[in-house]
Amino acid sequence: YWTRNTPINLPDALVKRFAGKVMAITGYEVDQVTHSGPQTGTTTKGDVLGGFACYPDCSEGDKSVPSYNAYNHHYFGWLQGADSEMYDLDEPQGNVPNPTTTAFRDLPSAKLHGYPTNIVFKENPGGEYRKSYHGYPSGYAQLLHS
Repeated sequence: YWTRNTPINLPDALVKRFAGKVMAITGYEVDQVTHSGPQTGTTTKGDVLGGFACYPDCSEGDKSVPSYNAYNHHYFGWLQGADSEMYDLDEPQGNVPNPTTTAFRDLPSAKLHGYPTNIVFKENPGGEYRKSYHGYPSGYAQLLHS
């Protein structure tokens, strides 16, 4: 099944805040939800599922989807800065059980700063990753130049 959803745009305010800078990501938390509130910047088009970001306030209309309705056993989540591009490989890369045809490459502008231009968050433990904060020890972060 290893398909990729349509990319989800980060909120404009967040993109503008870190434009040309390095973002230090010290942790993250995810959930699968239905959202009945506004869907500003959605990437869903017709029957092709995309998504949206409700940052900085996701409290309006979010409802967690029960694990027995949607159990996502493995997932990849990528963040991409302005100095990289996503492309599809002809053959999957990576080791079983997580093959993927998604790849990223640096653009020439990445040589000007030397910071990572894309990062991946990957989970294998099953639906237990939901609502579970993934934090890095004090003094550590994943860096992303945007």
